[in-house]
Amino acid sequence: MSKEIVAMSEIAKDPCLEIIQLFRIANKRCGETRRQFNSATDENERRQAEAEYKVWRYQKLPAFKAQAREHDFEIWVNPNGKTGHTYSKDYKLTDDADNDIERFHLNLAGRRTTIQQRIDAAIEEETGEVEPPEIESAEIETIEESTSLEEEEDEGEE
Repeated sequence: MSKEIVAMSEIAKDPCLEIIQLFRIANKRCGETRRQFNSATDENERRQAEAEYKVWRYQKLPAFKAQAREHDFEIWVNPNGKTGHTYSKDYKLTDDADNDIERFHLNLAGRRTTIQQRIDAAIEEETGEVEPPEIESAEIETIEESTSLEEEEDEGEE
């Protein structure tokens, strides 16, 4: 899905473009704070970077995502760290693959399957039981979101 590329001056006139810009900035800050966490030399620096990361990752990005939904489009962070969205306009040229929501959902489903397989293997190893207890999909999302900072893909490439 190719986007209509508009001038940067259009951001001030179009609330959807403004949401996209703010989401990209939040995504970039999220990646920066994660890199600060990974390169921190003392525990105090790590705690501060982790706290900042959590604000960007779990408060600001979801808030912009909600605003996008209110304006009838989706926005997300791809595994490559780049922002994807379904709005018909953009202020910068992006790869069509980054804006493919179906591809994003397939990737997400694959990640959830991997997480579930790891959970199943851990349960089997711990209990010796082959059949794991039923886990609600909301719990899987919580588990997915709570992966450690070192394991997450680089989100801040934009």
